[in-house]
Amino acid sequence: MSPPNSAPDMRYSLPSTFTEDDIPTPPAKIEHKEITIESTLSEDSLPPQDGKRAWTVAFGLYLIALSGGLPNCIMQDYYIRNNTFASESNVQVQLTFVGTLFQVLAFAFVFGANILFNIAGFRCVLFLGIFLTVVGLTLSSLATSIWQLYLAISVCTGLGTSCFSAMGLRILPQWFVKRRSTAFGVQACTYAITQLITPFVMVAINNALGPSWTLRILGFIFFAITITATLFIRERVGPSPAGAQKPKLNFAAIFKNLNMMIWVVVGPIQLYAAYTTFVFLPSYGTYIGLTDVQGGSLIAIISAIGIVGRIAAGVLGDRYGNLNTYIICMVFATISELVIWVFAFNYGMLIFFVLVNGLVYGSYLTLAAPVAINIVGMENYPAAVSVNMLAFILAIFGPLLAGYVESQNHEHPFLYCKVIAGVGFGACVILSSILRFRLNRNFIAKV
Repeated sequence: MSPPNSAPDMRYSLPSTFTEDDIPTPPAKIEHKEITIESTLSEDSLPPQDGKRAWTVAFGLYLIALSGGLPNCIMQDYYIRNNTFASESNVQVQLTFVGTLFQVLAFAFVFGANILFNIAGFRCVLFLGIFLTVVGLTLSSLATSIWQLYLAISVCTGLGTSCFSAMGLRILPQWFVKRRSTAFGVQACTYAITQLITPFVMVAINNALGPSWTLRILGFIFFAITITATLFIRERVGPSPAGAQKPKLNFAAIFKNLNMMIWVVVGPIQLYAAYTTFVFLPSYGTYIGLTDVQGGSLIAIISAIGIVGRIAAGVLGDRYGNLNTYIICMVFATISELVIWVFAFNYGMLIFFVLVNGLVYGSYLTLAAPVAINIVGMENYPAAVSVNMLAFILAIFGPLLAGYVESQNHEHPFLYCKVIAGVGFGACVILSSILRFRLNRNFIAKV
């Protein structure tokens, strides 16, 4: 008992039934939960993939991709036939290098354009591509020496084209899942369409108005097409949380991924085999006695049938697996080079060769991105496609190697070119088969 004069005990004691579950949740956790719910709702509110909106965006990307098939050989032929740069030495070699440098930069700068895409957003890359492409074509119309063509066509237009390539490679996969390969197949056709139609337009304008107006008109045309494309192109992304950092390209993860590096190696090998066929096919036609019209028709046919082949590769890739489709395409490409072309000594057999080869030679351009996504996922895909496109530079020098080897062949003209191209396609069969079974050992699996 307490003394009568002592103060009452004011201490509070917890009830025996109190547990930790009765402690209220801290506000920080409630705030985090609300942000997560908001992000989920914003993702659900995005337009559906593979739908009408997706194909509308794809249409805009297809329009800007048309510049990738610009046929520099038409202007090169005009300059040589009319002695435009007669005061300079090695004109043919220098003009050939204009187109070669254009292709190198169009592939290589995709690496830089992807980094710029992450830093400044797709609109910056899009309008930079429009500016460089149009300015390059316009300034080339004022060229009075070949080095000016290097700056205008090779550098400006080449870098602009690489910006457009980066746009398609980054945005198209956001909008498609089930029909992703089909969408890339249609995009790959745009290059062939440009190469099929533009030469006739350029030749007609060259003969009527001269080369300067040809390049200016091409600049006006591409400006109108690309500006129209900006009305359709959109990213499929939700709003980023406040304070969120922009994603970085993880190149280290790509170089450590053996499967991805195998796929990267396949690209330049297949492209060099295809380039070798394109470069030497007209000359081979002349060698066996075909007219220049017949030789030119071979290139037109292989380009036209390539449009069908690239779309078909995409459709089959979506249905049966991208790697499965690619391996089958490369088997037919190898047979066409080592069996059909080796024994093609007349126009009819060459037509048969270009029909078979044309259906399959462009399959990598269609399936490269979908296979890369299957290997590394969408998170690392931007870095993977940057490395992949950078490796394409090696393919540009394939015809140079084939030309050197062929120059040492005096007994069987063009045989080495046929074998080199066929071996290249065959190597793609072996490497892609290794990759396919590293990913899935089931023979009937969709890979």
